[in-house]
Amino acid sequence: MRKMSNLSSTQGAADPYPPEYYPEVRELPERPRRRGFFSAIFHWFSSLLRFILATALFFALMVGASYWVVDKIISGKVLVTPNVMGMPMWEAAKSLKTDKLSLAWDGDRPNETVPKGDIVSQYPTPGMRIKAGSALRVVISKGSPLVSVPDLRGITRQRAEVTLHNLNLKIGTIMGKPDEHPGLVVETDPPSGTGVIPGSTINLAVTIDRNQAALSMPNLTGMTLDQASKLLANYNLVITEDRRAASDKVAPGQIHFQRPAPGERVSETTRITVTYAPTEDEAPEVTPDSPDAGAAPDVGATPAAAGTPDSNAAQPTPPPVKLE
Repeated sequence: MRKMSNLSSTQGAADPYPPEYYPEVRELPERPRRRGFFSAIFHWFSSLLRFILATALFFALMVGASYWVVDKIISGKVLVTPNVMGMPMWEAAKSLKTDKLSLAWDGDRPNETVPKGDIVSQYPTPGMRIKAGSALRVVISKGSPLVSVPDLRGITRQRAEVTLHNLNLKIGTIMGKPDEHPGLVVETDPPSGTGVIPGSTINLAVTIDRNQAALSMPNLTGMTLDQASKLLANYNLVITEDRRAASDKVAPGQIHFQRPAPGERVSETTRITVTYAPTEDEAPEVTPDSPDAGAAPDVGATPAAAGTPDSNAAQPTPPPVKLE
């Protein structure tokens, strides 16, 4: 009280007290006004709306930027995938260069219809959309799957034919070998266990009766002397005489005439004469008009029966035989 009286009595005069003497005067904060219910609801909804709009704008900008990057930088030009199946690798790669596409090897597998080395499948498949600069993944054909030649030794010829047919293999040349037990397979060519493609020809060696081993004279036309000698050796037969005479029906060095004729009955004592076309360094010995001129009758050969074609005429071909 004294202080306040002194202050009032000394107004207009110098203040005898330093500023620190007076207490600090603080302004009281303004008490916020309490909002009403509707005002609070409006404020809450406006804040939520601002958040939703900001989020939507952010995502719109992200989507736009992503589309621009994919369309301009990543995707590039979009093409329709061409069909390269059935083509060799080099041909397919050449055709794809114009579209700026490449090939990517994705393995190989056997295929019965597509040749070895050609494309058997691709991805993307033909007609799908693909961007320029991409690679087509292709699978290469290994050709037909190999079939193992079965072991046919010791079974009958008929059973061997059925076995080969079930494996999609064909019977080729059947060679007879004299034996006490006729009708059995003793050998195959190619040997058993060899891998061959389906449809291949398998040659058989089948036992025949010793008494009928040399019953019919085989056809030697088109063979060389060496081939004919090997064939006749299977029947214990030998060429006793060979002649040279020009012929335009066979190649040089091949037989174009024989006696006995194909299909005639022969034995181990039969004399066999053949005539072949001379090679370039050989001169013909007889004229082509009479390749057997002056030939003596064959010993051990049975004359052709009535109705049998003449030796110079077309002769029937006996069952095929294999050369060894």
